[in-house]
Amino acid sequence: MAALPEQVAYFHVKWKGLAATPDTADADALPDAVPVTGTVTLTPSHKDITVPNAVPPVTVFLRPVPCVIDGGVMKDEQGHEQVPLVYAPGLRWTATFALSDGDAHEPITFSGAPGAVVDLSGSVPLIGADTDGVPHYHPDGVASGIPLYLDTDDVPYFVP
Repeated sequence: MAALPEQVAYFHVKWKGLAATPDTADADALPDAVPVTGTVTLTPSHKDITVPNAVPPVTVFLRPVPCVIDGGVMKDEQGHEQVPLVYAPGLRWTATFALSDGDAHEPITFSGAPGAVVDLSGSVPLIGADTDGVPHYHPDGVASGIPLYLDTDDVPYFVP
């Protein structure tokens, strides 16, 4: 297949999930970790973006990205553990989970920055609050400018 115009920017997203199950006959007396299974669909907030600096200018239609959860790790159809997504200002993506074994996970809406890796599964430390009082967090643990969630006025925040 042909590549998108070189002016299109990308970021990557990753996720890992484990289930805590009752302890089995092993060396410790603690719950065991079992990798979750299922699928994730990454859906863009916009149906298309315009790339005006491409020659000639072009409209790129965005489609949902289907992923599987294999060994507790989200992977795209090519097996990439860091799933590439199109970046555009104002474009958000939503990860919708369909987990096996009765496990559940709320959808996650996120955005990225060109070249960044957004980890949807990591611990998300508090780094401050915006002007409307909603705390905001960053998935990579530093003030990288990569919001995990955005509210209606595009202010980053996290909902535990």
